[in-house]
Amino acid sequence: MLTNKPREDAPLDVPEFEELRSNGDTQLYRAGEDYVLVVNGFSTGIASGLNNLFGTEVIVYYWKGASRPFNEIPMNRKSADWVPYAGFNFGGSDDGPDWEDYAKQLNLVLTSLSRYISTVSDVARKQAQNARGVNEQMRRKPDYPCRSDER
Repeated sequence: MLTNKPREDAPLDVPEFEELRSNGDTQLYRAGEDYVLVVNGFSTGIASGLNNLFGTEVIVYYWKGASRPFNEIPMNRKSADWVPYAGFNFGGSDDGPDWEDYAKQLNLVLTSLSRYISTVSDVARKQAQNARGVNEQMRRKPDYPCRSDER
């Protein structure tokens, strides 16, 4: 299991995400109202131990639960409110993990997730606007056609 954190000189390049807290192999990030959980140290392939659905060393989740302060967000990936988004592997050797590669891979996933969250938010907003428009049309009194002798 990986237990080391990424080096401080390999910072996250996705400016909208900020790291809020860390607990062992788990980091919690936030972008506006959205939370992301990054869990390191999964076993892959034929290695014994905990495996994940992506078959990768790292898995990234996003929060779909109710809005709450970050200190109340559980760092437990088993919560039903954490939705698995993607996984990735990164390089390393007998000397240890390649944290620069880790930062690069994490940046790619978080950039993709940021776009995904933005798209989902835009779709939800447009659906809400359309629903409001349909409701307004249904509330208006319909214009019935007039008879020819009423003209």
